[in-house]
Amino acid sequence: MDAEPSPRAPPRLTEEDAAREPAALAGREQLEARLARLSADRRDAFRAAVRRCYVFAGKG
Repeated sequence: MDAEPSPRAPPRLTEEDAAREPAALAGREQLEARLARLSADRRDAFRAAVRRCYVFAGKG
């Protein structure tokens, strides 16, 4: 029985590519608008949570 080829992961965008990608630009604009509506404490908590995600992702 032949093994099926494994699906390929989509290519990861570089920062430079993302700066030109319309969907990435729109997403960043939406995120920035939502962050602007948060209080400073909530914005700090969001950024701290994102940092924790990156730290834990690097340990896996």
